[in-house]
Amino acid sequence: MTSQQSYFRSPQEIPDDFRELCMEFIFLFSRFEYALKENGFLRSGKYKNAEPSWKKFVEEYDSTYSPSAEARELINNPPERQVVRDGSCQWEKIDLTNFSSDLNKVVFILKTIRSHLFHGGKNSHPDWDNSEKAAFLIRNAISVLGNLAGLSDLERDYWRNYY
Repeated sequence: MTSQQSYFRSPQEIPDDFRELCMEFIFLFSRFEYALKENGFLRSGKYKNAEPSWKKFVEEYDSTYSPSAEARELINNPPERQVVRDGSCQWEKIDLTNFSSDLNKVVFILKTIRSHLFHGGKNSHPDWDNSEKAAFLIRNAISVLGNLAGLSDLERDYWRNYY
């Protein structure tokens, strides 16, 4: 499969190595959100379900965060996001100038990558039809999640290392 072919035409056409990479990201993203909840980073207010608060995480670690090389790669080459404009789904570049810090930028990018994998919308889009770009985004996101777990002492719950 060339870099110009889509991984997302049908599930049967997704190469095993890319499927495994996507599953690793989904698993680790879920583990990170679990670790957030286990360590008191919870959304409050009207919500009854236990939901992780990325906002509280950013507030807690923003001043001590220094982006890794992989985080810088994501900041310099973020995915586009799908938005609704004029009643239809369209793609737009993420404007990272609206974010106050590198940690805010990285968290937004991680959540955008997660949304791409969970919610579809990859047809004929350069970030996802280009297998090299999709793998680039996901590999860097996996590395960044591990770095964030280390920064915040969430590693025990993130890696399930209780020994």
